[in-house]
Amino acid sequence: MLEGTDLRGSVAYAGRIAVAAVTPAAGTLGFGIDAEARLDPVRDRAGWDGVPVPGRRGTVREWTRIEAALKADGRGLAVDPGRVVVRERPDGTWSATLPGRRGPAEGWDVLATSDLVVSAAILRQ
Repeated sequence: MLEGTDLRGSVAYAGRIAVAAVTPAAGTLGFGIDAEARLDPVRDRAGWDGVPVPGRRGTVREWTRIEAALKADGRGLAVDPGRVVVRERPDGTWSATLPGRRGPAEGWDVLATSDLVVSAAILRQ
């Protein structure tokens, strides 16, 4: 919650860039946004094998979706990202099932500059 407002906010950092977003607090349990550089030489050299799911190569988009959902949940990386299940919907949005939470987070991919990958998620009451 943003003190003195009826909004929920979230901030993400991708290198030297900060991305911030807000949503109305009414009916909202949590809100999260995540941003990552599309190309990051250090991260890319280390590889995405096993991230976020052991045994396979993940993508930056998968990671931003999972991290946005975990931020909305409020537990962040205290939850194993490999246990978050993301399902794409026909309309281009997605949902994320989080361990220990009854309802899924609703998510969408945010339009951003070509060098960023940004996803947002909300948990509704």
